[in-house]
Amino acid sequence: MNVIEPIEIVLDKPRKLMLGHWGLYTAEMEINKQRGAKPEEHVAIDFMMVDAYNRIFLKTGLLPLDLMVCVLWAGLLHEDPKITKEKVAALMDQSQLSRADLSAKVWAAYFSSSKNSLKVSTESDDVGARQDAPAEDGEKKTDKTSGSNSGPQGGLH
Repeated sequence: MNVIEPIEIVLDKPRKLMLGHWGLYTAEMEINKQRGAKPEEHVAIDFMMVDAYNRIFLKTGLLPLDLMVCVLWAGLLHEDPKITKEKVAALMDQSQLSRADLSAKVWAAYFSSSKNSLKVSTESDDVGARQDAPAEDGEKKTDKTSGSNSGPQGGLH
């Protein structure tokens, strides 16, 4: 059985961030709506999170704000079904956690919900490979092998 473990996050008070299937679906639909995606242009939450992790989080320790607010909002709905994205952003402002720490918590909650179905590739083309895989606690973990790191990054399977 795949049990989703909530991640504790201190905003205005300790809260439980949990992303079950409904939370992930809610975040995916809201982010696509905010980004103005037509139904045929919708992007899966898994692609958005892994892409943001590889392109942005590994370099800066941050997630894009639209993604972070929506995923955090969706992950808190189980505790407070009336919470709004505006309230979540205000709670982020009130938190003593840095934006990087908040990003790591959001990633950890996503990874916790997806760890049994998400597989980050360690394979690459003939040019070389660079494996950047998230640790379960949201911390960055980098393992470089020989070869160029200018080639493709790991992907979903």
